[in-house]
Amino acid sequence: LYLSYLYTVPPAMGRFILLLAVQAACASAACDGNACAMPATGAGLLQKSTRRAEDALSANSLHVALVNANKEPNSQLSLVKEAVEQLVSAGQPQPDVDNAWKVRAGKSIHEDGANAAWQALKKLHDEIELTSLKKVWADHEAAKANLENVRQLVEDCESKHLFGATSQTLQSQMIEWGKKKDECIAKVNDLLVQSTTASDALRDFLDGAQICHDFKGMTEDAAKKAFEDLVASAQVKEKQFLDLAATSATATEDYNSEDMGCKNTTSDFQIVSCELVIAIDYELNDYQKCRAAGEELLLTTWADESSRAETRKTDYVAYVVIQCYINVLNLTSAAQQQEQLGNCSEDVPTNDLDLVQPTTPGQADTTQLINTQNDAQTGCPTTTTTTTTTTTTTTTTTTTTTTTTTTSATTTTTTTTTTTTTTTTTTTTTAALPACSDGDVMLADTAGTMATT
Repeated sequence: LYLSYLYTVPPAMGRFILLLAVQAACASAACDGNACAMPATGAGLLQKSTRRAEDALSANSLHVALVNANKEPNSQLSLVKEAVEQLVSAGQPQPDVDNAWKVRAGKSIHEDGANAAWQALKKLHDEIELTSLKKVWADHEAAKANLENVRQLVEDCESKHLFGATSQTLQSQMIEWGKKKDECIAKVNDLLVQSTTASDALRDFLDGAQICHDFKGMTEDAAKKAFEDLVASAQVKEKQFLDLAATSATATEDYNSEDMGCKNTTSDFQIVSCELVIAIDYELNDYQKCRAAGEELLLTTWADESSRAETRKTDYVAYVVIQCYINVLNLTSAAQQQEQLGNCSEDVPTNDLDLVQPTTPGQADTTQLINTQNDAQTGCPTTTTTTTTTTTTTTTTTTTTTTTTTTSATTTTTTTTTTTTTTTTTTTTTAALPACSDGDVMLADTAGTMATT
């Protein structure tokens, strides 16, 4: 019935159960020597068996109370301190080298009870040494690793979001198309110069062609001979004219063909440039979002880990002091135990459990990326500007033997830039044979409309 009663003690009476082993170990008996003599009768044997059962129950209850005291080391510390102080005050016996208990002079303490109390405290000491303290340091290292991981997340925002594969590919394409564009523009400009030169040569030729003649005062035969010479000269000039006209037409055709291809190249360059501007925008925005989220997480993690670090320090101090009190029982004399009790202070260094707040990584240098974006923006038009150049060459030459009409092509060039200025240049070249004077009536009448443009 007594054992049943002990098993039904509610948890709220944990302190009483905890001290039960101490009370059992320190209970006095009216006998002398190293142990109480037990009568070898049925009643004596029953009493001895019951007392041993009480010792075993008390030791188990003490261990459970110590380990599970609110799961807090400070609660365990209070229980251990009180238990050890009472054991020392009551003259608790010491274990010998074989871990067997002996009784101090002047005290009569049941050997099994004292041993049970010591075993419960020793078990707690070992659990702290092998588990609790190791967990404190493991948690400390885990906290440092967690802070470093979050700090690294902030630093990795640069490699994760900036100078990505997309922007690098687009930048290479923009450089490639830019070179092609510059080359074709240079070639188009050269062909335009050639076309203009050919047109100017044709115009200058016609401006200098003289097929008029003054026949006044000439005899009919002389006039006829002069007229025949004039016609022959006109035919030579006509051939020269046709050659110049062909050269001008060829130059204009080459210019038009190259200009069309260059427009397509320029368009590809502009498309890639605009895509690069957008890609870099995304990179910069994603990087800043990553940084903002990472820096906030780093601050939050630091606050949480700092709080847990303070708790670990408190637990660590409690574990160390608990071990100090339990180690008091290993001393061999009452004087040593009393002295050591006073040394079990909670002034335990915890510097090694301090955490260092991680330094927030600096912002990435985006100068190169922004410069690349500015270069791409130059090739990406925000508005459309049309520049139209029209070159028209019209030449009409008529003689009594040959009529030749040559008209050059009309060329339109459209260039897109970032400005909003529209420039239209129209050059019309009209080359004509010089008109004859009023005195050249005979040629005009004879040659018909040869000199008419």
